[in-house]
Amino acid sequence: MSENVCGARQLVFSRRPPIGPTHTPCTLAAGHQGDHIDATGGTWSGGAVRHMGDAELELTLQWRTIARKLDKLYAAQRAGDRSAYLASRITRLECLQQALLGNPSALAA
Repeated sequence: MSENVCGARQLVFSRRPPIGPTHTPCTLAAGHQGDHIDATGGTWSGGAVRHMGDAELELTLQWRTIARKLDKLYAAQRAGDRSAYLASRITRLECLQQALLGNPSALAA
């Protein structure tokens, strides 16, 4: 992305994949005043926008996906599911979270 372009992205909290105009960057000049505008002409207020690079956005979305899955698995565990399959899924997802935090050796577990 060019240095003289705003590049802010509108973050939308939903359960759908991050595809579509709500996740395209602002195309206005860096430091502009007022609402952001994406390539499709969509606008959004600057108050709820956080500037993220593509890698940081991808990391954030991966983290949220894993966290949602873990929440469901923990709920099943609290409800009494003590199966080895459930425990292995939880362990695998917790290892993925550790890898996202910068500890790739956790994947060897």
